[in-house]
Amino acid sequence: MASKLHKAQDQLEQLLRDLGQKAQMLGLFDQGDPARVAAYQEAEQANADRQTELDFILAEISEEERDREERKRALQVEISQMKVSKDKLNITKSVKRGKVGGLEKKLAGLEYDFKFEQRELADELHKQKKQQERENPDRVKYHTSNIKRMKLKMLKQTKEMESLRRQIDKFEQPAQELEQQKSSTKERIHDLRDELARLGKEGSTKENPSVLEQQKVGKDKEVRRSGLHQLSCLADVAESLYDRRLDHPVLRKYYRDIERVVELIDDLQEPFS
Repeated sequence: MASKLHKAQDQLEQLLRDLGQKAQMLGLFDQGDPARVAAYQEAEQANADRQTELDFILAEISEEERDREERKRALQVEISQMKVSKDKLNITKSVKRGKVGGLEKKLAGLEYDFKFEQRELADELHKQKKQQERENPDRVKYHTSNIKRMKLKMLKQTKEMESLRRQIDKFEQPAQELEQQKSSTKERIHDLRDELARLGKEGSTKENPSVLEQQKVGKDKEVRRSGLHQLSCLADVAESLYDRRLDHPVLRKYYRDIERVVELIDDLQEPFS
């Protein structure tokens, strides 16, 4: 019996709301009780305000998510660019290292030859001195000629070694700069990946909702409450229209349906009285 009564009461509430909405469509709503009409208008405005506030929060959530996705895409693009840059640095470094390696090998050969010439020169000077002590001018002249030739050769070797060292230095300095750039690029890639991972975790979840999501949940509840209050005020205005039996051909059907449900409710309530 109680369930039938609740069902009939819900049906009556819905019929009153339907009557109120139909009266609004017909331009007859304002002919209801003035106090109830004013209460409904206030409830309607309050519900509209709550909905506007909810729409603003939803827009903020969408904008926040859009900004986050755009930043993630930008990070992914920059990471790809940094990886390409790192690969180019590796290639450039390898090329320079290869060139330096060839120069260093050539320099090592020249340094070995130079030391050999130094030993030969020392030996030739010793022989020249001996021939001078023996007063052998022909042999002295011979050794003097050899010494001159050796010194010229060593001067040429010294000049060539200095040129090679300058070339090596010229390659070594950019190579060091390349290594620094490579290290900076690796650090940048690491930082970008950390930021990308952090952005992935910043998205709102059920376990860890964002501040805006929490505000949305609260505002949803306010909108539902204000919406129910507006419907209740709508039914109150409709009830006053029903009480007055404002004559209109469209509204008569609602009056008959309401009367039928009211009688049913009275019958169902009779056993409890």
